[in-house]
Amino acid sequence: MSDQWYFVRDGKPSGPITLTQLKAELHARPKWKEELVWREGMDDWLEAGNISELAITPPPLPKKAAPAPPPPPPIATPSEPPKQNGISRAAISIFGFIGMLLVASFAGVIGKEDVRAIFQGVPLSKEETERGIQEGLAKGLQQMRATLPNKVDESTTMVDAKLEGKLVSYFYVFDDVNYTLAIAKLRPEVAKNVCANEAMIKAMKLGIRYRYTYDDTKRKRLTSFELGQSDCNRT
Repeated sequence: MSDQWYFVRDGKPSGPITLTQLKAELHARPKWKEELVWREGMDDWLEAGNISELAITPPPLPKKAAPAPPPPPPIATPSEPPKQNGISRAAISIFGFIGMLLVASFAGVIGKEDVRAIFQGVPLSKEETERGIQEGLAKGLQQMRATLPNKVDESTTMVDAKLEGKLVSYFYVFDDVNYTLAIAKLRPEVAKNVCANEAMIKAMKLGIRYRYTYDDTKRKRLTSFELGQSDCNRT
């Protein structure tokens, strides 16, 4: 089929031109579909819009950009320990054992490995530390008092225990008739035992102090003294 095309310009036939040239000519006109065209083999002039070869071929659609990869997941950060009554569970767990330190002061129930596990590796705020100490001490004191009176040895009975801030007070009754000599040696002997107890050393580093009060069987005061970390530093 012939590639020679004719079109109308200024009311007169014009051509021949190639199909490519005709498209350029027609598509420059606003109403190109109404323009008449002819080529060899056609019975009559036809409107350009009815001829498939003259249709405007739209450019290919732009390729879709590849979807952006999803953002990486956030870097996991250690979550804050859940809190209970304003104190983290870690603090409660640790200072629940503070009460056991009270028991350790006369029963020696906490070993070195226990103390190491209690006091290492958990960062606590100052507020958590202070509140935790108080809760731990109060709990331990309650448990201790439930066991009283407690016969410590053949001549000494622990009859009471009290808590004032970080001061833990133990009250004993001394029933040895030869207590005069014993009382003279009591403070250095107690200090020696306290300062050799790793559990109590750990507690004193947290600011806890111990007061030991001894009465005779008639509840007459024999002696009372306090021990803290500075006392152990001197031994």
